[in-house]
Amino acid sequence: MPAARQKGWFKAPDRPVAAVICASKRFGAYSPEPERAIRLPQVEIDQTIQKLAEVFLDISKGIKPIRNPMMRKPCRPYEEFCHGIGNESFSATEIERFNVALPSLVEKDEHGYLGAFLSVLMNGSHGSEFKIYTIHLPYELNQLGFCNQKNIEVIGNAGDYCGELMSGGSLTIRGNAGFRIGADMKGGMIRVMGRAGDELGSMMEDGTIIVRGAAGDFIGYGLKGGSITVSGDACRYIGMEMKGGQIYLEGDFINIERIRGGRIFHRTRLIVDG
Repeated sequence: MPAARQKGWFKAPDRPVAAVICASKRFGAYSPEPERAIRLPQVEIDQTIQKLAEVFLDISKGIKPIRNPMMRKPCRPYEEFCHGIGNESFSATEIERFNVALPSLVEKDEHGYLGAFLSVLMNGSHGSEFKIYTIHLPYELNQLGFCNQKNIEVIGNAGDYCGELMSGGSLTIRGNAGFRIGADMKGGMIRVMGRAGDELGSMMEDGTIIVRGAAGDFIGYGLKGGSITVSGDACRYIGMEMKGGQIYLEGDFINIERIRGGRIFHRTRLIVDG
């Protein structure tokens, strides 16, 4: 398994990588998302929104956090919320309004469970198109798009484990994303318009991941199928233990490590054919 990551979404390499992060632009040097004014919808807190906040706070109190982050099991919060919500369904509009109202309802997301809660709501909804705002939140949302089959657009940055175990649909993140984006993915498409953290597409079986900025260590760790494209620079241990699929690198990178199968391209040129 990969070594424990350092604190934060992106690890500094042992030696410099040219233009890993372009500080002068919001999302780096590679086709950045154009700046645009974003206005949050106006929301009044009604009974539905208040009920969702109470359900989240009630269930999350019963989820015991795992103190060692390397032993964390991301499925557990999702499963607990599925059990707690049951067969109750909410519309895409109700979920969006709850998301916009979050800062006034949930002061802090102490254990990082709100993203899992939103994912359960979206997966259980009859709607298919969802817009989630994070630009107004004082905390990151982890597990957005967990087990996803819907079409989700995230306005702002996303946290860790987003798109993990998704089997269809799409997840577009209009900002940066964290650790293990698209891990164990079985289908669908993920687009990250900014940067992505370590273990991008780890153990992925099928689907497509496109990152327009830089990415961290262990891109495609244990990759089995599907494709990963990184437009910006990449760090260390690319494709480690990969068995299939394709990785496309358009920027600079440090090293490729222990490839068992699959293909890696650098600026359209095939450089590893396992």
